[in-house]
Amino acid sequence: MQSELKPCPFCGSKATLFKNERGYWGTCTNNDCDAETPGRVDPSEAAAIWDRRAALSDKQAGEVKALPLNWATEKKSGFTIHVGRGLGLKYEACIKAYSPGWVVTLGQSDVIFDGAEAVEEDAKAAAQADYEQRIRSALVDVPAVEPVAKQWCAYENGQQHTSWYPDGYGDRAGWEALAKRNPEKYQIVTRDLFAHPPLREGEDSAEVVATHRHKKRGSEYVLLGFGKMQAEAWHEHGWDDVYLTPTDKGIVDMREVAIYRSIDDGSLWVRPREEFEDGRFEALAATRSASATSAKGGAE
Repeated sequence: MQSELKPCPFCGSKATLFKNERGYWGTCTNNDCDAETPGRVDPSEAAAIWDRRAALSDKQAGEVKALPLNWATEKKSGFTIHVGRGLGLKYEACIKAYSPGWVVTLGQSDVIFDGAEAVEEDAKAAAQADYEQRIRSALVDVPAVEPVAKQWCAYENGQQHTSWYPDGYGDRAGWEALAKRNPEKYQIVTRDLFAHPPLREGEDSAEVVATHRHKKRGSEYVLLGFGKMQAEAWHEHGWDDVYLTPTDKGIVDMREVAIYRSIDDGSLWVRPREEFEDGRFEALAATRSASATSAKGGAE
């Protein structure tokens, strides 16, 4: 089963199923990558989850290439012409009637190409070039997304040894000193963190309506939904933590959480669902919906 897993979508390395007492995880065998998908008790289900994610490449697509025009021969005014079609466009390439060479037209009066010494291949190439240029002119560059923060962790003997820390936290200087003295044994690995996607072009931020307000702070948020926490080792601590087994501590895996976004700066927040619903937030959606409706009624 392990050999059937698709390669890692991040680095292209071989993937395998990792097993512990809690189930199976799809994971990359490259220690510098450390990609992993959610765990499942059923190994076939865990493999399917990995393969679904692996089918979505994380690498940037290469340069796109337009399909060639679909050429066919047709009769027009008693002459045989070549007609190239693509995306609703119709190019007509034919030998010029009163002088040597070839001419390519698009529509009734758009002359794309007129070559006195051209041959059929030149005419078709000119039509293809015009076709591709029209496609490119309809595309826009996607702005590059800059990371908003970085994290780091330390590796020892090819295995992750520390948790991921934000820059400025943890004993990074100590680990860097070890890595400098013995780079084959110790390494520092970093990764970028990105903010939530920006508003779509043309979307007015005023249209993003807050659904909840924090009663104490007054800050407003949009509730995105409720989800479940996934954590292999995180658990709740109590005063008698040293006397509790890991099971007794209350591992937070699969605990329901609320996911919400700040209206002020767009930052994302996660909180246990029971804390989100315990009264510290007040709902705003119904009130604002009613006021918006009354405002529209007044305008009429």
